[in-house]
Amino acid sequence: MDLKKTTFYLFTLFSLMLISCSNDDENKNDAQVTVTVVSADGKPLPNEIVQMFDEKTYEEFYYCS
Repeated sequence: MDLKKTTFYLFTLFSLMLISCSNDDENKNDAQVTVTVVSADGKPLPNEIVQMFDEKTYEEFYYCS
């Protein structure tokens, strides 16, 4: 490779690295999730309780049940 190609590839790699590291956490608290619980035949079940877990609380729930 000659110096121009090497410089071009290094510049391109560096530019892509900077672009991919941008911070997109501006709307952190705007997430909404809609969950519909359905029966085995596909009919919606109203007033069902749905729980969400992260890794730690799931392990606590799973091993204490």
